Amino acid sequence: MKRVWVLITLVAVVAAVSFVAWYLVNNSQLDTGIGDQETVFQVGAFKPFAQGEYDGDVTYAELAKHGDFGLGTFNGLDGEMGALGGVFYQVPIDGVPVRTSDTQETPFALVTYFEADKTVHVTEAMNYSELKVYVDQLISPEDALYAIKISGDYS
Repeated sequence: MKRVWVLITLVAVVAAVSFVAWYLVNNSQLDTGIGDQETVFQVGAFKPFAQGEYDGDVTYAELAKHGDFGLGTFNGLDGEMGALGGVFYQVPIDGVPVRTSDTQETPFALVTYFEADKTVHVTEAMNYSELKVYVDQLISPEDALYAIKISGDYS
């Protein structure tokens, strides 16, 4: 059951980040922060990706030089990529994450170096809808790009 919640959470995060990336790329509002701090590194533009260009030439070894936390995909849309703590995972159709190899390539990814600006501890159990409302209340402005890491016991 824990694996199901981790997968559901990962899929929800992928969907949210994909929408934000699409919005920012199409509206030319990607804010890279001040200097090298809080920079989002993006591989591939969303428009060609959305038009079916599913092969890239950036390896995960290269991507790891630009961030330790993020989302993306693999050439040929061979699963979702999730990076956490500098470890890159491929989540294929069966939903079982496996570590990527440094030579695998991506047509689209967003990564950053995760450093929490704010930490919140929650004592009550929440379902996904309740968690979304809770997180939405914590962030401002709503049109900014956020990297959010959620840890917990899932059942």
